[in-house]
Amino acid sequence: MPNIPFFSHHPDVEIDPVCKMEVSVEDPPGGKHRHEGTTYYFCGVGCRNVFAENPAKYLDPNFEGEPM
Repeated sequence: MPNIPFFSHHPDVEIDPVCKMEVSVEDPPGGKHRHEGTTYYFCGVGCRNVFAENPAKYLDPNFEGEPM
């Protein structure tokens, strides 16, 4: 039997840095935003807009996400 990790990251899914929801990279509902050479994907326009205003807040490793 193969050793399959309990949690695995799907290659077509990224985490919205604002609300921490999984988002499809092929068709993100909130669009994309490029910051310092990295593309971020969003569940909704609201998350994308607040991220664009203050990326450092949402990229802080201690940020746990906020409901949108």
